[in-house]
Amino acid sequence: HFKRNILPIIKKSKFIKITGYLKFSNRKKGPLHFNKNYFFNRNFDFIYIATPNKLHEKYILESLKKNFHTLCEKPILTSSKNLKKIRQLAIKNNLLLFECFMFKHHSVFNFIRKKIKSNFYGKPQYLVSEFSFPSLNKDNNRYKKNLGGGFIFDIVSYFISFELSISKYFSKIKIVDSLVQRNKIPLRGFFKFDYLNFQKFYFWGERQRYKNNLEIFFKDATVHIPFFYSKPNNLNIQVSVHKKNKIQKLAFKNENQFYNMFLMIIKKYKNKKFKLEQLDMIEKQTKFLEKILNHK
Repeated sequence: HFKRNILPIIKKSKFIKITGYLKFSNRKKGPLHFNKNYFFNRNFDFIYIATPNKLHEKYILESLKKNFHTLCEKPILTSSKNLKKIRQLAIKNNLLLFECFMFKHHSVFNFIRKKIKSNFYGKPQYLVSEFSFPSLNKDNNRYKKNLGGGFIFDIVSYFISFELSISKYFSKIKIVDSLVQRNKIPLRGFFKFDYLNFQKFYFWGERQRYKNNLEIFFKDATVHIPFFYSKPNNLNIQVSVHKKNKIQKLAFKNENQFYNMFLMIIKKYKNKKFKLEQLDMIEKQTKFLEKILNHK
């Protein structure tokens, strides 16, 4: 993911320059590949963490201690155990800690969030969303518990991030059909959120085919968005609005949500309010994901 989506954007960017990579093995060689001790004693502005999930916390703490603004792939943490310590360290050193959800930096996301909050199509009543993959290579990180794998981390974190963008709190959480296979890794499941009579049904995990969509049933219309959470390169997104037996197609031009995210970070990373908002979001995201994981 980093090599395919993140690295090309950074290299093309006029406002970011790569000055070092953390070397994990002796096989990686190059003038910018450094061992851990040398790497964390260099003068970086930002660290971008794209390791397996279990290693996120370790490198977040290391980066914040060394006074680096820290960007991290989702889910930023797999446990809330050291949340307080991480938060205090970020505030003490006046640093940005940012969880990278690129889908929130695309005009399609802004479109649907505004329609929900404004009741533009009437009050939202139901939401149905599915993010699923066919079976993957057995060596994929999602099947490795020791690396913090699992489709629930990889996918459900998207759902929670979206929920936090449209709701203030949650109630009546119900999780059913959760399966545990392959070294106790949850493969797939379904859960439901209720918020002020707005019912949301999310399906996730390893299933028959790839799906990545969002459909919302408002009082006066239904809106369907394909490729909502992850968008292929060079794809123009077409949103369908079904209203009064007519279908309206809304076209959104291809835009790079990865570039949009970096541009926004560069503009806001020094803003104290922005940094505190990100810490609050990370805390809510982590605790709620943990609540789902520990649900009985």
